[in-house]
Amino acid sequence: MAQKKSVDEIWKELNARPAPRMAAAGGIPNLPGISSITRTVPKASAPAQVQVEEEALSASREAARKAAAAYDPAKAGIAVDDLTSYVASMQRTINCLADPDRSTRRQAAVTLQTKIMQGDAATPAANASMLQALVCGPLLVPLVNMMQDVVEKCRVIAVELLLHAARTITDLSPLLPVLVPELLKRMGHLP
Repeated sequence: MAQKKSVDEIWKELNARPAPRMAAAGGIPNLPGISSITRTVPKASAPAQVQVEEEALSASREAARKAAAAYDPAKAGIAVDDLTSYVASMQRTINCLADPDRSTRRQAAVTLQTKIMQGDAATPAANASMLQALVCGPLLVPLVNMMQDVVEKCRVIAVELLLHAARTITDLSPLLPVLVPELLKRMGHLP
C-alpha cells in the first residue's frame, strides 16, 4: 500500500516548481514545439525575367503619363475648357480609383463607367469627341492602372471602358503605344 504523506509533505510537493520543459530545438519553456529562435532568410535576388518585366512595367507607366500629358484635346475637336470642366465634374471619382480600399476603388470604377457611358444629373454621357479627349488624355493613366487592379470588377470595367472607346472614337493611335504593352504583359506572350 501507499505510504501516507503528511500535510506538510503534500504542501511542499504542490508548491515546488517543476523544472521547465524545453522544446526539442531551444523552444519556449512550458510550450513544447514552439521555438523562440527567429531565422531571417536572405531575400533571393530576383531572376532576370522579373527584373525585365518590372522595368517594362515602369516604362509603360511612364509612357502612359507622357502620352496623357502630351495629348491635345483640340485633335478630338474639344476645347480645353470643356474637357477641364468635364473632368472636374468627376475628379473625385477619378481620385478614388487610386484609393487603397478595395470597395472604394470598385465603387469609383462603377461610377466612372456610369458617368461616361450613360451620364447622370451632374455629368452628361460623353459623346465621341469628348470620349476621345478623355481616354487619350486624363483617363489614360487611371484606366491603365485599373487594368492591373487586384479587384476583378475594376479590371473588367477598365476593359469595358476601353472597348466602348474603341467602338466609339475615330482615332485609336494615341492609345496603342500605351495599351499594347499592357495587353501583351496581361496575355503573357506575343500574339
